[in-house]
Amino acid sequence: MKKLVELGRIEKDETVVAYITGNGLKTQEAVADSVSKPHLIEAKIGEFRDLYDRLSQSKKLEPVSA
Repeated sequence: MKKLVELGRIEKDETVVAYITGNGLKTQEAVADSVSKPHLIEAKIGEFRDLYDRLSQSKKLEPVSA
């Protein structure tokens, strides 16, 4: 959009709508330093419940190794 304004294709005060269809999964490196590392668990409900309980008790819990 910025480039289109710079090229004069869109007026600076014109109202426009931009459809953003991405979910950010392809650009994770852009936020890698701003988010915590994922918690790796086995695909078992008990593992999820244990992690959930630990995270609920402590917001600063370090990621769990697989």
